[in-house]
Amino acid sequence: MSEPLPPIPDESLDGYKEEAAIHRDQPLPRTCDHSMVKFVGNNLQCGCGAGWTGTNLTDLYNLLHKAS
Repeated sequence: MSEPLPPIPDESLDGYKEEAAIHRDQPLPRTCDHSMVKFVGNNLQCGCGAGWTGTNLTDLYNLLHKAS
């Protein structure tokens, strides 16, 4: 597991602090089901920006299209 970042020195702040919590027990919201993937050269790419390279891309393509 990674270590938390050290605190920021007070002299580097303008006096206003706000807490930004990250809830690690909640999964990130799913915004794309990657059902619109297509082959671009030897890579598999989705319109959302996700991409895959490697072996068994045809299997992954078929699985993603079945899920939609």
